[in-house]
Amino acid sequence: MEKDKTQEDIEPQLKVVEQKHFAVLTNPDTQQKINYHLQALTEITPGAFINNPIGPFLPWVFVYFFVGLAGIVMLTSCFNFTNLSIARSLTRAREIGVRKVTGAMRWQIFTQFISESVLVALIALIVAVLLLIALRPLMLELSFARLMQWDLEANYFVYVVFVVFAIVVGILAGVFPAIVLSGFQPVKVLKGVKSMKLFSNIGLRKSLLVTQFTFSLVFILSVIVVYNQLQLFLRADHGFNMDKKMVVALSNTSPDVLKTELLKHANIENATAVSHVLAAGSSYGEGYKRSLEDKDWVSVYYYSTDEDYLKNLKIPLVAGRFYQESDGDSKKNLIVLNEMAVEAFHFASPLEAIGQEIILKQDSSRKQVIGVVKDYNHQMLVEKLEPLALIANPKEYNLLQVQYTGSFEDAGKSVEAAWATVNPTLKIDYKDFYAEVHKIYDIFFGDLVSILGLISFLAILISCLGLLGMATYTTETRIKEISIRKVLGSSNGSLVYLLSKGFVSILLIAIVLAVPAAYFINSLWLEQLAYHVSVDATTILIGVIALLVFSVITIGSQTWRAVYVNPVDNLKGE
Repeated sequence: MEKDKTQEDIEPQLKVVEQKHFAVLTNPDTQQKINYHLQALTEITPGAFINNPIGPFLPWVFVYFFVGLAGIVMLTSCFNFTNLSIARSLTRAREIGVRKVTGAMRWQIFTQFISESVLVALIALIVAVLLLIALRPLMLELSFARLMQWDLEANYFVYVVFVVFAIVVGILAGVFPAIVLSGFQPVKVLKGVKSMKLFSNIGLRKSLLVTQFTFSLVFILSVIVVYNQLQLFLRADHGFNMDKKMVVALSNTSPDVLKTELLKHANIENATAVSHVLAAGSSYGEGYKRSLEDKDWVSVYYYSTDEDYLKNLKIPLVAGRFYQESDGDSKKNLIVLNEMAVEAFHFASPLEAIGQEIILKQDSSRKQVIGVVKDYNHQMLVEKLEPLALIANPKEYNLLQVQYTGSFEDAGKSVEAAWATVNPTLKIDYKDFYAEVHKIYDIFFGDLVSILGLISFLAILISCLGLLGMATYTTETRIKEISIRKVLGSSNGSLVYLLSKGFVSILLIAIVLAVPAAYFINSLWLEQLAYHVSVDATTILIGVIALLVFSVITIGSQTWRAVYVNPVDNLKGE
């Protein structure tokens, strides 16, 4: 490699490659729009989401997604720390008053509380690193982690970033409580701590709790939506049969020879050679025209397959016929379309398409339409139905789709036996067809359910800790009032209502805010999918009930404890 070369020196050479390998000079209309550009090594992973990446890579969208989730959890944690610090402010009011009387400056008290907050964050960092080390094997077992070949390797730079981040979080979480606590006036504090009231109404503490529970409910609803979407993908009817099938990698093996050997086994019903796994994320495509006079090429997905394809997948034929063994070498000049392709080429009906010719963009060869199959979802369900062509190109046969009876294990033994006869020196690679079709859904949506579920649990746990702190503080400050009410004959139910009604308003406000937010956020990504669920009333009801259950348990643990206090113990000094 020559030194001192710039990007401007290399780009003209890429243009030469484009012209040499991808320009079709005989027909400018068929020129493929292919352009090369340079990509910095440091921008490959994480990098832009591109087709055919160099090995496993991590798109920036994943980084932003995980950073966003972590940011929301950290934000709610900071809210919780601020809330709890303010809630216990009165317990330290006398300490602050004494320190100020003895000469402590406000900045010194401010620094003390900021330092305490940073120290808590650093201790949390140590615990988090230990948890990360313990959970690392489980995290690496996630499907997308294996797909992207993560190793979660740490070094000194990573740990320095961790420490800096913990310090910043500690400062952000502690700055407001430090300002509030350092501003206490010694005279008021030492004169009567119990007479002080700090944020006693719907103020800052309750606003922070509302925010926390809003985030929690948004997460809960999002988990339910993602789970429902995953179930839709796994249970949807693709329009073809997936039962009792496996795919075998051919590895340059003759599909006809292997099929002949397989069909000698009683539990093998049929087999068909294909270019790639159906509806699993891979796609082949070409451009076609009915006539060279047509202005635009019609983009059509295609599968290379043989005469047993429709029988293997139980796909109905709408018009014409499918490939036959007797077609021989003439198969390369034939083509089968789906109903969407018939519409895309503006044929009046499937019957009219039979016998017509279409032109292949790649080499301007002509293909005769011999059949039309019923539409089926040949792509992932995130995409709409598109025009499809079924062609017979043995050079592109990479897999054998095998239909079997009985169990997968018994069929696997038959396939292994047939493979050992045909390729005794090669290792066989076969997989379950249903699992291959749904693998991409499990990788992204299955893992997303797990991740969001964990984040939701953390968010609701953090929120409930804040609620517990506020409930405890409220109960303690009203313990004498509760005792007097009990002496005067108040029932336990009325006392529970008295102590809980303020928190109920917090939950109701959070629900009112979270439901529209969750609906809007989830609708944004759901609308990008061709087949999707909706944020319906059932989903919202389940999420709200889950939030209320956690909240009632948290509030109830304090309110019920308060109503069973002994009034004598609390009033004997009065």
